[in-house]
Amino acid sequence: AIKKASLIPSDEILDALPERIDSDSEEFFDAESFDESSQSQHLKAYRTALPVRRSSNQYSIWSILKHCIGKDLSKITLPVTLNEPLTFLQRTCEVLEYDNLILEALSCPEALDRTKYVVAFFYSHLVSCDKRPCKPFNPLLGETFELYREDRGYRVVAEQVSHHPPISALHCEGRGFTFWCTMQARLKVTS
Repeated sequence: AIKKASLIPSDEILDALPERIDSDSEEFFDAESFDESSQSQHLKAYRTALPVRRSSNQYSIWSILKHCIGKDLSKITLPVTLNEPLTFLQRTCEVLEYDNLILEALSCPEALDRTKYVVAFFYSHLVSCDKRPCKPFNPLLGETFELYREDRGYRVVAEQVSHHPPISALHCEGRGFTFWCTMQARLKVTS
């Protein structure tokens, strides 16, 4: 998988954008003007576990593979119970679970310390990979996922921008930072 990520201060991105969404709109959360004193009246409960437990059905890998001989990897169908009950876009937004590392980087005066925090943020989402071996569902072309985290002061929009090859894009605006990345999975079988 290829990941491209960028991190720049919000003021620079705001100057580069010709148009902005009206921040006075009630339906759009403004991360820059987030008031922590009013946080308790807007606080929502966020999930702490996957929405559905994984099925206990056991599949034989051999029974699946015997139907796959000679097929292209993109044409192989697997039982739906092998998937995680999330889409890839939802899982992509989990990258921002450790956004406190970015906020720490913004407060560091030394460039080396900022780099350490950014690198730690970049790799922090890999913490849960070994405990979640299931693949999330593939999103449809044009599918979007929006996440507003009032308690952390950021908003995220993720979209599936290409089907073949599958490419997802993510854009996040938070207090003092803007983050965006694209993810493209590549399948290659070699002998």
